[in-house]
Amino acid sequence: MNIFIKNFEISKKSIIGIEIMKLFINSETKFVSLFIPKTNFCHISGDEHCFSEIEYLGCDYNDINSNILERLAIISTSIKVLGFNYKYNDTISHGIVKLIEVQKNLKGINFVSTMPRNKPYRKALEESIIKCADTVQYLKISWSPVTKFLSYLVNLVRLEIKSTCDSDWNHLINVSLPCLKFLKAQNIPPIVLENLIENTKGYLIEIIILYRIEDDGKLIRKIYQNCPNLNYLKLKLSNNEFLEFKNLLINCQFLIGLEIIGYTIDWDNLLELLKFSSISLFKFKFTAYFDIWEDNLKHLKLFLDNWNDRHSMLLHITTAIRFLTLRPRRQQQQQHVLRQRLKELLQEYKVKSIIKDYNIDGFGFKEFEWNK
Repeated sequence: MNIFIKNFEISKKSIIGIEIMKLFINSETKFVSLFIPKTNFCHISGDEHCFSEIEYLGCDYNDINSNILERLAIISTSIKVLGFNYKYNDTISHGIVKLIEVQKNLKGINFVSTMPRNKPYRKALEESIIKCADTVQYLKISWSPVTKFLSYLVNLVRLEIKSTCDSDWNHLINVSLPCLKFLKAQNIPPIVLENLIENTKGYLIEIIILYRIEDDGKLIRKIYQNCPNLNYLKLKLSNNEFLEFKNLLINCQFLIGLEIIGYTIDWDNLLELLKFSSISLFKFKFTAYFDIWEDNLKHLKLFLDNWNDRHSMLLHITTAIRFLTLRPRRQQQQQHVLRQRLKELLQEYKVKSIIKDYNIDGFGFKEFEWNK
């Protein structure tokens, strides 16, 4: 059974939550999934039986008493996925630490929202994760490590990591993740990413890099030198990285999906470079300022013409607005006109079966959702 307790008025949430819990907690009930924003159920008779087989647990850290999690650590040791949603908090929750370290088959840990600011708290969390190092396959954190705990996660398959640009990343240097297949990084220094990618032993198939500092193509070089099985790539490009990007297209022969963010790059040259890609590539997402697309419609048309003998593509184009250049209302009007021109062009090539499907400025699109 899955149970969620939320969306009530703050003053009534705890009372309603407990009453609902009482309806379900009995000797015949077994919960598999539980999300608890702010409800103390530990005094309700029958909780040991009901929560002993939980596989997924999510909670709002700031709203839950640490004693509840410590109680759960005694009751539930078979949790497979833990999700913690929290905001800035400098208080070490011994309940979270205990709950993590007692799990016998923990596969995924997801820390959502902002990072814990103090190092002792991060250190305590990291040391608790080490206790589950043999089973953890998915990890999402929003802080720079203060220990070498990632080196213990030898079976880690997916890593999502982000932090502030001025964080200390010394503990991520020389980390080896031999089973890593999926990497999503935000605000991570290029040299740290280069080192991490080099130490993944060639298994990476999906890389998403957000808000990176330009490094003249060194990171791109590390990707194509160490990721021969790469399927999906998302990153922001600059003009001085085109040569290495061309090498990536040539060397990554299993590339299926490509998402390029290039607000100011030379799109006509970039579209020309795509002819060097492998025959497997057919999923694209392009993001640029709307006026850049206006100047490059003819190059986009040429790109589509040259795709005639290849797999019908999936194409998603985003047209961003330049602020401070025109009045917002005028920009929106121009963006609307361009969107219509783009739609007419893409529809023309969809009729020709060069494009299988397309989207312009669609909301709700996530990275590589077309590969699911």
